[in-house]
Amino acid sequence: MQILKNKKYFYSRGFTLIELLVVIIILAILATMLLIMFDPLAQIDKAKNAQRKQDFVQIRNALDTFYNDHGRYPLPSDFSSGSFPFGSSWTDSVNGTVYMKKVPQDPDCYTTGYCYVYKTNTNTTTPQWNILFARTSMPDSVRNKLTWDDIAKTCPAMRTVCPGFFDKRYDYCVLSGTIECSSIGVLPDPAVPNLPSQPPTQPPAQPGVDCSATGYFAVSAGLCNGLGADLSKKCLIHRQDGTGLTCYSAGGGSSCGGTICNH
Repeated sequence: MQILKNKKYFYSRGFTLIELLVVIIILAILATMLLIMFDPLAQIDKAKNAQRKQDFVQIRNALDTFYNDHGRYPLPSDFSSGSFPFGSSWTDSVNGTVYMKKVPQDPDCYTTGYCYVYKTNTNTTTPQWNILFARTSMPDSVRNKLTWDDIAKTCPAMRTVCPGFFDKRYDYCVLSGTIECSSIGVLPDPAVPNLPSQPPTQPPAQPGVDCSATGYFAVSAGLCNGLGADLSKKCLIHRQDGTGLTCYSAGGGSSCGGTICNH
């Protein structure tokens, strides 16, 4: 009978503090080992580098299409911005061909300033080659040890075409055509571009609308403030002047969905 009581006590008692600490330490060790094995930061870098390779495949295909249409690769003057439209759409200003609805941009461009770089021969009106450069993601300790042979592995053609060209800041590239090394020039220093801003959308103005029998709403930066029937002609006070308000009539499914009222 005593043996049964001892067994019942053994199975019903809880963990001691020491036992809990041992379990926590073991779990912490296992979690640390998993982090070391999988290294989430390294996995993120691999994903970004894979994206860069895929981006360059798409861009090079578009460049080859442009070459087939024009017998040359594009010059900076072919773009309204004066440079290759990374991060924007690419439409031919001559024939209206849409080569890319949105040209990819480096995933770290807006944080590190190292964006994709397009190089071609600007000394001629009919360039027959181009190079796309990118900076892959890696720890600084690894980048500082990069050698020419390391970079040549991620841009093999540079080993034989331009053996004297070396810039560890941009360690990945894709080439098309016969490269003229003397025309590559200097690769740019990092510069974080400004993110494009989206202006608030507003209903188009419709002058001459009779708003005497309806409510009004003063609108500024997408915010609506009810002005009631506008008996005091607040629309005249809060007119749009760049920093003021625009008055809209009620309707259109929402408080700001009506037409602009002109008095």
